Amino acid sequence: DDVVITTMNVGHGSCHIIQSAGQTVIIDAGSRSDLDTGTRTIIPKLRNSGTTTIKTIFITHADLDHLVGIIDIIQQYKTEKIVIAPQTLKNTTPLLELIIEVARKCGTQIKSGSAGWTEVVGEMRFAILSPDNRAPYYSSNATSIVLHLQANTRSILFTGDIDETRIAQL
Repeated sequence: DDVVITTMNVGHGSCHIIQSAGQTVIIDAGSRSDLDTGTRTIIPKLRNSGTTTIKTIFITHADLDHLVGIIDIIQQYKTEKIVIAPQTLKNTTPLLELIIEVARKCGTQIKSGSAGWTEVVGEMRFAILSPDNRAPYYSSNATSIVLHLQANTRSILFTGDIDETRIAQL
């Protein structure tokens, strides 16, 4: 099956919708410039693509420009789980705490994901390359989840907001 990756134009922010064989995975869903991006931009795209449920939402880190649309999405769509780095779970922000609270009320599982964690969704294989679960917390950006997607013969790295030094190391 084809894998379709849609990188949403959410203004200053990040949202990737990845779909294959009726399965949907989202990496981040935020915008600093449009606090209604979930309702205004992301949900209409999900509706137009025929999405009925979401398998996984990956939160690379807890900055507003990666989070603000998540509550709207999980309230609108049955979402199996949200994956968050352990460092982020230990250093939450008020918005992330609200997302976790709403997610639990909606029946969405909250999972800690660090280097070595993998998930297969249809033809797609997701693997977290960083951070290691023992890595210290310096900042939300420094401990961004780095996610490797392999599908068919293609490979893509989603890096959150890690710096160039960490990208080169990976």
